[in-house]
Amino acid sequence: MKRRRCVHHRLMSRGLSVKQIVVVLYLVSLAGSTLSLLRVYSLVGE
Repeated sequence: MKRRRCVHHRLMSRGLSVKQIVVVLYLVSLAGSTLSLLRVYSLVGE
């Protein structure tokens, strides 16, 4: 339990919040979808 609290406190001190993590995950998924769309467009273009 003590170790978990230490790790959690460390993450909080770094300024990492749940909202920021969710935003990062959303941006990563968005970039992945755009890349797949570009790939499909390039295949259709050929």
